[in-house]
Amino acid sequence: MIPSKQINYFRIGVFVMLGIVLIILGVILLSSGKMLEKTITVETYFSESIQGISNGSPVKYRGVEIGRIDKISFVHQIYQHTQLQSDDPYSRYVYVEMVISPELFTNGIKKPLVDIIKRDVDQGLRVKLTLQGLTGTAYLELNFANPKTNIPLTIDWKPKNYYIPSTPSALTQFSDNAQEILEELKKVKFQKLARNTSHMARATAKVMNRLNYLLSQTEEQLEEAMNNTAIISDNLRAFSGKIKNAPSQMMFGKPPPKLDPNKL
Repeated sequence: MIPSKQINYFRIGVFVMLGIVLIILGVILLSSGKMLEKTITVETYFSESIQGISNGSPVKYRGVEIGRIDKISFVHQIYQHTQLQSDDPYSRYVYVEMVISPELFTNGIKKPLVDIIKRDVDQGLRVKLTLQGLTGTAYLELNFANPKTNIPLTIDWKPKNYYIPSTPSALTQFSDNAQEILEELKKVKFQKLARNTSHMARATAKVMNRLNYLLSQTEEQLEEAMNNTAIISDNLRAFSGKIKNAPSQMMFGKPPPKLDPNKL
């Protein structure tokens, strides 16, 4: 007869084994689902820091998750035995490999996928590092940008996978613009500018003083002209009154002599 303690241990062991088997089956099912999921491998390169992303970080298209990052390395480690030379400046690019859904590109279009991706890249499809809030984490964002201002990085090798160029992140663009502003400010000769400004201020003050003097002189002349105009107006008014009262006197200087009726 088997002791009761041994039976309990046996039941516990069977329960634990069943639990382990169920966990393994669940993992297999989940993995098989991912394995059955149709994906494509896309690569890109960065000439900036990609701090914040790692293997498994999401890849999104306009905010919608479409894949994940599968591999991060340096370009010279991926293409060291093919076309890339060790002294090329491109060897310091960061290599990022992504696994994404092809439905983003196909969408019912009956064309080779390589041609569809090339068309989208020509129209401005780019990969950009995007910060996710203030947590320090980031993800890769696929989106369309102006192809004229978002020129792809220069490469001299043939990518092994589908290739989508990158574009600088917003933080990098802000940093570059700030650096350009600082460089331009360094070229400004502030001492000379200050001297010129001081000279301009003195010249302006001199002109303003001269203008005030001219205005004061003009004001006096205008006042005198106004007084003269008032005097002339009074004289004209008096002259007009005399003409009305004694027009002959105004014309002849004195009244004409009286006529003698006997001489008529």
